[in-house]
Amino acid sequence: MTAGVSRCECLLYAQRARRFRTTAILGWSAVVFGFVLSLTVAQALFAQQAPLKAPGAGLLTGHITDTLGTPLADVAVVITKLKRQTRTRADGSFRFDSVPPGTYEITARSIGLIAGAYQVVVGRDGAAVTIPMIRLGTVLQARVTVADRGGLSGVIGDTAYRALREVDVLVMGGVHHTKTDSAGAFFLPLKPGNYMLQLESDGFARQMISVTVPKDEGRRIAAWMVPESGNSNHRESWELYRFNERVMRASPASSRYFSREALQSQNIPDLQALAPRWAVGRITGDCMVQLNGSSVWVPLGTLTTDQLEFVEVYLPSKIGSVRGGTSMSGAPTKITTSARMQPGVSTECGNLSLIAWTRK
Repeated sequence: MTAGVSRCECLLYAQRARRFRTTAILGWSAVVFGFVLSLTVAQALFAQQAPLKAPGAGLLTGHITDTLGTPLADVAVVITKLKRQTRTRADGSFRFDSVPPGTYEITARSIGLIAGAYQVVVGRDGAAVTIPMIRLGTVLQARVTVADRGGLSGVIGDTAYRALREVDVLVMGGVHHTKTDSAGAFFLPLKPGNYMLQLESDGFARQMISVTVPKDEGRRIAAWMVPESGNSNHRESWELYRFNERVMRASPASSRYFSREALQSQNIPDLQALAPRWAVGRITGDCMVQLNGSSVWVPLGTLTTDQLEFVEVYLPSKIGSVRGGTSMSGAPTKITTSARMQPGVSTECGNLSLIAWTRK
């Protein structure tokens, strides 16, 4: 038995791990269907837009809307190849000047919306596009405060401030798992470190919260869960499953994790400032960051700390068994890193692999 982990906790995690794997196997068709459906809806709407009048040579203009056609303001729009970013105005419009003719990938992201990547062809007379984005369920931000007791404690309720019992509280990477009691309270004996929590309860939207447990004090969170919208995000479920497996198998010698609080406390304004701390090579302008574990990649310099919830950083490591602590808990164990789950490092990013989870 590893230090600091009870038999009960081990059984709980084993049960949770089996549940993750069973869901992945039995629900594979549903996950793939949901993933394809969400992309198909956005891409179909994008393709069905009536051709817009070209704005003029060197101009790339457009509008961002939701799937009902409502304009979306303050959406970050990036031309990936050119490493250029802007934000939509109040009417959902955006504009890039001096864009050479060619085919470009545009990424769009904003809190409360599923990030997307779209192909746009810019001709001699420029290009104009309308891009629809899929809304996520509303999430109320959790409040994190200092606690005299070590570890992580908290209380979870609904938006009417009623306590929620039997809420699943899972630490990504399989460190700990528990459920809230009748008062909506829980406690996890977490060691110092940076963690990502997943909160789940029937009838409510899933919530992800990052937290840092310091060496000399504990942390307490208060979280409010909102009713489920009825639209299950199967793509997110699959990405979180992979996230959990990735962290569980990561070697502590080649992995670093940063919560939002950790980034702020270290005065790290963006990923452009974070990456050089761990790079083992030169970081170039072609460094790309994976967004929310999905197929969307964005330039390193376009992600600021105020947009982030959690960051995974992986250094080169040898595939195989490593004796040491788990990547988050520090508990001694034997770790086997699967080649299938090992994130591929990028020479453009100083031989790092960077995965950023944005706030919702």
